[in-house]
Amino acid sequence: MKEIGRVIGTKEKFSLVEVGGSYCESCLSKEKCFFHREREKIVEAENLVNAKIGDLVLLNIPSKKYIFLTFIIYLIPILSMFIGALFGEYIFGKIYFKGENISSIIFGFLFLILSILLIRLTNKFLFLRPKIEEIVDENFLKNFDNKIA
Repeated sequence: MKEIGRVIGTKEKFSLVEVGGSYCESCLSKEKCFFHREREKIVEAENLVNAKIGDLVLLNIPSKKYIFLTFIIYLIPILSMFIGALFGEYIFGKIYFKGENISSIIFGFLFLILSILLIRLTNKFLFLRPKIEEIVDENFLKNFDNKIA
């Protein structure tokens, strides 16, 4: 997915880019835009073209990685909660709490919390980081829809 943003800060080889805002109003692709409904989001992007503060840039957000991370963030906690509930019901439910579901509730939430903590710890390795592909000018917005198609 390609997005347009304005560089608002730089640090080493990364830039802080604001996507959304006033320059989105003239864009022909605003209805298809990843950030259209959530205006003025700031993302950290790899600065491959040495963009400076104030430059209008074209970001590339890898679609496959975005879908993969969405799967991890939403489905892994649900699956781990379900596995924890089964684990608590069949293993510890028969030993400690006979006839009650308290162990499945406890282990379901325990596995949920552990999966969320694991996702947060691995955030550095799995983080979706867009790349700045090129510096564009204001006239680029008029042809943006044709260039990404």
